[in-house]
Amino acid sequence: MRKILKNYSFFSIKTIGLKYYLLYLFFSLISIFKIVKTKRLYSVDFLMGKTDIKKFYINKKEFFFDCKFTDKNIIEDSFTFGLIRELYIGNCYLKFIPFNKLKNIVNTIDLGSNRGVFSCLSTTFSKKIIGVEFNPKYERIIKKNLELNKFNNYFFENKKIVQDDEVNFNNSKDYLGINNLLKKYEIKKNCFIKIDIEGGETSLFRKTDWLDFIDILVMEIHPQFGVPTSEILEKLQKKNFNLITASEDLVKTNIVEKICFIYALKD
Repeated sequence: MRKILKNYSFFSIKTIGLKYYLLYLFFSLISIFKIVKTKRLYSVDFLMGKTDIKKFYINKKEFFFDCKFTDKNIIEDSFTFGLIRELYIGNCYLKFIPFNKLKNIVNTIDLGSNRGVFSCLSTTFSKKIIGVEFNPKYERIIKKNLELNKFNNYFFENKKIVQDDEVNFNNSKDYLGINNLLKKYEIKKNCFIKIDIEGGETSLFRKTDWLDFIDILVMEIHPQFGVPTSEILEKLQKKNFNLITASEDLVKTNIVEKICFIYALKD
């Protein structure tokens, strides 16, 4: 239950505003028996997706994401507000990133962009955003939500990101090499990369020359796919990144088996 209660912090009010926070509490109260039984906020996420919530705040900056539109057009076994809780209320990708470090960011690469929840958040600090997502059904959703933010400098790659030599090996139009991605969008510095590619990290970190062009890297680790966490940490350190690692509950930890998030920054 402690994990569930973290969804109701003061930061929640700052993120979604008082009106929707009160609705959030109300939906939680009427769903209390389901929450206790399942230990999940699934029913609350469903109900919040029926509201007109669109406006969010992080680092005192306003941005938009339409949960209702997204849930109506993406039929899955989860609801968009669950991602809002994780990425906006929980602030899982920016929690340990100093705000002053974001001021120099020009480019954001969103690897595993899914519905574009992080891409929309990135409009608050980035001038160019590149989303990479293997599932094509999300492209229309992402573009619609970025239009809400009046952000036009966005590019979408319906590809699986890999090392460049694997593109040639597979000879497939569905693959995109990481160095080719950087070259295509002329990214040489001032770049933030977020990585959530469910096991694809193993391929991505097989070679690390691409890290020379990255200033901030944040990634979710998926040990269930056999991702070599220790090896990735070692390679990041060799590329002069300062590291913070955290558990699933976003508590700092150096215990490799408990690491779920990596935050890597260059001086």
